[in-house]
Amino acid sequence: MVFHVLLPGKPVISAAGFAQAADNRWVLPIEDCAEISELVVFLSAPLAPELGLAVLIAAPPFELSQWHYLGCVRNDLPSAIFKPRYVWSARDAIPTTAQIGIELLPLTTLATRMPEMASNEVVEVAKIIAGDLVKFVRSFDNPLPSDAMERWLRRFVERCQREGVGWLKGGSV
Repeated sequence: MVFHVLLPGKPVISAAGFAQAADNRWVLPIEDCAEISELVVFLSAPLAPELGLAVLIAAPPFELSQWHYLGCVRNDLPSAIFKPRYVWSARDAIPTTAQIGIELLPLTTLATRMPEMASNEVVEVAKIIAGDLVKFVRSFDNPLPSDAMERWLRRFVERCQREGVGWLKGGSV
């Protein structure tokens, strides 16, 4: 196989460094994966024109249904940077070990897959944070003070540092 992976601060890992898990799938165990904020996958030679490589990541127990699809590389996109930091769900927690998976698939299959940029939990937290901002802005009489956003951000950070994020579910301004 003609792919390589680069984890910042580590040597380049060629396909030979991966274990073959199936005819079209390779995996690489990663220790200390909490340090991995991004990874680069690149081709060193062209693939068959109808094929591409899916890039995946998983936390233990590494069940096929629990892999997170990060994106792909293909002949017309021979390298890509992936940021797996926000794909971890509550089930994964922030794992200390992970596996990177590379899967050779038809381009038609890859075209139907959407990369996972953030877990559903991360999206839900963002919605709660946005809801808190809306409540804060609505608490002012019109017109809105010019420093309202800075005041909200300062208040938000202070409360998170003091109380964690659990206060967001309380709904108070």
